[in-house]
Amino acid sequence: MGIKQRLALGSAILHDPPVLFLDEPTSGVDPIMRRNFWELIYNFSEAGKTIFITTHYMEEAEHCDRIALIIAGKIIALDTPARLKGDLAYEVYSFSVENFIEMFDYIQSLDFVSETAIFGSDIHVLCEKGFPLKRELGALMKKKNITNYHIEKISPTLEDVFVTHARKHGV
Repeated sequence: MGIKQRLALGSAILHDPPVLFLDEPTSGVDPIMRRNFWELIYNFSEAGKTIFITTHYMEEAEHCDRIALIIAGKIIALDTPARLKGDLAYEVYSFSVENFIEMFDYIQSLDFVSETAIFGSDIHVLCEKGFPLKRELGALMKKKNITNYHIEKISPTLEDVFVTHARKHGV
């Protein structure tokens, strides 16, 4: 599939179009080629070209100047990556603990937790801004006799933003 993606990109830019539509351009390519694709995309953008990219990789969407989050064919949010993350109504915490799958279900059930998502081997916990999540969750861990955990406030990711918007729209 990586060879098909390279050929498709080469064909798309061969005639130097002013507007370029790329549907999942890095799907199935290796990490080195993915970097090369983005370098080429940046070069086209710097040359004044307009580039539309669809991707399900939120970390790739970070490279874009503006992002439209789309669910079921409808734009649910549109802005720069920084503004989308800055406008998130919640604070985001990364919580790591040994048995994170079991803890995920527990944390998700807490009244003061607005959203949860598994993010690698950590749990992203979203709560209302200003809520003392670290203190409250720490007290609950103490009651459960769990001492080997780590919780820290982090910047939201685009994945946090997308999941929050998706849940608002019933997905």
